[in-house]
Formats: sequence, structure tokens, C-alpha cells
Amino acid sequence: MTGIIILAAGSSSRLGQPKQLVPWQGIPLIRHAAITAIEANLGPIAIVLGAIVEPCRDALQGLDLIITENPAWESGMGSSIACGMASLTSHDLENVIVTLCDLPLITPAVFGKLLALRLSEKTEVIASHNGNTHAPPILFSKNRFSLLESLTGPEGARSLLRDETSITPMDCPESNADIDTPDDLVKAKSQKTQKQPGEIGNKGEPD
Repeated sequence: MTGIIILAAGSSSRLGQPKQLVPWQGIPLIRHAAITAIEANLGPIAIVLGAIVEPCRDALQGLDLIITENPAWESGMGSSIACGMASLTSHDLENVIVTLCDLPLITPAVFGKLLALRLSEKTEVIASHNGNTHAPPILFSKNRFSLLESLTGPEGARSLLRDETSITPMDCPESNADIDTPDDLVKAKSQKTQKQPGEIGNKGEPD
């Protein structure tokens, strides 16, 4: 079984508004990310909140998720990953995929491809590669769980990606469309993939 951790704790300072709540296909971006993970049907999903809590909880109503809050979200992504790992400890997982709430072009198939590569390549880390660098979503095998659980600070999982020889890259141009600035949002909307995740619970309609 493969768990998925969705990081959604940031303050979106460069975007100028909470990216978690930006409309995407008629629903908040955070709900879109959650539905994408649910439709991958790999295992339990933990979503980590921080700067914006109650509006995000409202946006996630009716979805089968583990919602957890990181009180130390300002310290950086590392603590949010550790928080997500802690919320999944009751599940018997073989792998964990770490992703972000602001990757709207990621589809359920991307998560499935990560797992397929893990099963065929037998390597410990499968990282999406967007043509320039390794990026989320990233799959970590069980052997890396203790490292994920001990992460702190702003560097996040990047500290685990320095040893290039232990990483299997997966071509994933969709990971290039992360929403950090208003220009990023405009660009991502112009690059929408044809197949997007369907809605669950009738909380909005695609635009």
C-alpha cells in the first residue's frame, strides 16, 4: 500500500492570496489536489495544513482524507513532511508519495506511474523530473521513512535528493506547472491537460 502526503501548509506570499483556495475547474485548488490523489486509489492520503486552516477544512469536506495541522509550518517544508508521516503511522505502508497542493496538472496516472516504476526498478526513490530538476511528486520506499519522519527546516525532501545515484527519475512535465506567482497561475491555466480528475461529492463543476 502506498500513502500520499499533500503539502498545503504555506502562506502563498508570492501569489498574494491563499493558493490552496484558488479556483481550479470550479473548485479550490486544494480540493482538486485531494481528488486527484483519491482517484489514484493507492492508499491513505494525508493533507498537511498550516497557514490557512479552517477555509481549507471547509474546502475538503466530504473527502476521505487524513487532515493534519503543522503548528511549525513557518519553519519550512521539512516539518510538514514529518507531520504528514506521523499522521500515517497507523497504516502498513510500503511507499509514500510526497506531493504539493499547487500542482494542478498532475493527474492520477502520474501517481500510478511512480508506483509502477518503483515496482519495476526496485529503487528507493522515484522522483518526477520536469526537464530541469527533480521535483514533486516523489515516491519514497519504506526504507526512507525514518529520514522523512526526522525532516526539519525549509529544505524539505531536497536534502534526500542529493545522491543522484539512488534516484530513479521519471519524466513528468506536469510537475513544472507549480503555482507560486500570478504568472504561474496564468501559465498553468493555458496548459490544462485534457483529462482532469472528476468531482467527488458534487462540490462544484468543471469550468
